[in-house]
Amino acid sequence: MVKTCETPPGLGPTLHTIALDDRPHSRLAPVGFPALPPRPLVSVLITSYNYASYIGAAIESVLNQTYQTVEVIVCDDASTDDSYTVIEQYVHHDSRVQLIRHSQNGGKAIATNDAFAASSGNIICFLDADDYFDPQKIERVVNEFLAHSSTGLVIHAMNVIDQSGRHIQRNPNMTKFEHGWIADRVIQRGGRWRDMPSSAMGFRRELAEFIFPIPEKTFRRGGQDGFIFTLLPLLTEVSAIDEPLSSYRVHGQNTFATQRVSLTHAIGQVNRVTKQVYAVNHRLKEFGFPEEILDIRRNLGYQQSKFLLALLQRTPRPRLIRAYASLLTALFADDLYRSPQKLFGLIVYGGAIALPAAFRPWWLSTALAPSTAKLRLQQVRKGVRQMLRSRKPRLAWQSNDASTML
Repeated sequence: MVKTCETPPGLGPTLHTIALDDRPHSRLAPVGFPALPPRPLVSVLITSYNYASYIGAAIESVLNQTYQTVEVIVCDDASTDDSYTVIEQYVHHDSRVQLIRHSQNGGKAIATNDAFAASSGNIICFLDADDYFDPQKIERVVNEFLAHSSTGLVIHAMNVIDQSGRHIQRNPNMTKFEHGWIADRVIQRGGRWRDMPSSAMGFRRELAEFIFPIPEKTFRRGGQDGFIFTLLPLLTEVSAIDEPLSSYRVHGQNTFATQRVSLTHAIGQVNRVTKQVYAVNHRLKEFGFPEEILDIRRNLGYQQSKFLLALLQRTPRPRLIRAYASLLTALFADDLYRSPQKLFGLIVYGGAIALPAAFRPWWLSTALAPSTAKLRLQQVRKGVRQMLRSRKPRLAWQSNDASTML
């Protein structure tokens, strides 16, 4: 089915229908869920703008899943390339694919709002038009929801690939996933946790009442992933699958490809975190929470971005050293980063201060951008852990033979 928006696109009726009295005002608590049907429908929402080269692979990765109870809602945001022709072929071939075609480019938030409004699944998954799912992704996500009835959000690891599909690294690199009700920790960290890009998550439809409509002006140029990922763990328990079930493609048009650190990049990072924390606080106020839940000053990601900005603005070294000392205090007090990451931050940021200002973008880009070197480091670290476990001596009472325990 193809729907065309002749007027500037938008969500239409507001979806905020839950009464405020249904949510606690004094503190956050997990949203409750009804039981899922044995084979819940999964809606995969894809928004696309001029991604004709990749959109076909994205759609096929959903249609070729081991779990087939799916619908694919594609919103083409007035592409000027051959995207419409590519998507239309799948619409005619498979009734599970629906296309919404915008006549004017409205931005990612509007496209996502419209895609959701056309969906009907019990579980919602996002898929960026230049990414793709592994064949078992949806089956694994559905099984996780069925096994944990109180879970409203499932995330998983991803592979980062280049334009040709070559494996660059795994995401997350070093940070471990968190599970369960983690709202208190997220609040303590100013809205930060081990989140993932949108192609690595699925959530219960009941939570959409809090997410949609995504603020269209705030996130017209993207960044809505951070809004959703910051909001959801404040509303529901989280489950995580520590295996790559989708692939994030790095190329010249997407955000990950612009991770070469620059002044523009640093300003964008500061603005991104600021917008997502503001939007989450504003959305929670709409549901009756009187105070601002999140304090951005507690957010280590925000502090790191501000420090990068100071480095690239050629701030005098004495001021940088004072800011560095403050950042290290927050870094080593953090409960999410592991020791190797903290040591890495100490070296990278300290080294940047020592370098001439002209060399800092190169140094920071080399250290912080995705790379095959980080993939090799991951593999070595995993191999060492496996070797140490295999060589650990076993005592007689640890034997698998039950007779030794008698």
